[in-house]
Amino acid sequence: MTRAQFVETYYPQAIQVTAGTGVFPQVMIAQAILESSGKVDGVWMPGQSLLSRSANNYFGIKADSKWKGPTIDLKTGEYFNGQYVTVTGKFRKYATVKDSFADYVNFLKSNPRYTNAGVFNASTPEEQAQALQKAGYATDPNYSKLIIGIINSVGDSIKKAVQNIGPQGTALLALVALALLIK
Repeated sequence: MTRAQFVETYYPQAIQVTAGTGVFPQVMIAQAILESSGKVDGVWMPGQSLLSRSANNYFGIKADSKWKGPTIDLKTGEYFNGQYVTVTGKFRKYATVKDSFADYVNFLKSNPRYTNAGVFNASTPEEQAQALQKAGYATDPNYSKLIIGIINSVGDSIKKAVQNIGPQGTALLALVALALLIK
């Protein structure tokens, strides 16, 4: 699945689960693309990582002691003290991609570090990506730049996905925009 196909498939869902939450759907879809990508015939493709294929985990969300659902242990890359290392991580496992998308928002909302870092007060997707990095969502020192780059690269696909949703999509987008203005 190409990035464009991924956006067409999952952007409507991103709009639905982020409505009224303060999370930009563009940020959510960019994170899903980044966190779920795996190589297929030498090309990075969203939804093809071992974690997304084995556990429907499209956001790389780890399972801490509070998580009561199923888990999966997989090797993952992390940055510690500026060095990239491979470690085994315990990740949340979901029954469906939809469950992963819904839990992403719940994960952010239930962890005060995201509120404290300004994730939900961001005025733009770019500010939100920077706030996610500030909050420690990922250990990659370039995480926000990667997210912003993906957002910019899929802009046309997002517009097409919204057009494909039709009037219902336009109404959802209006609600998202209104919620962002009110906050």
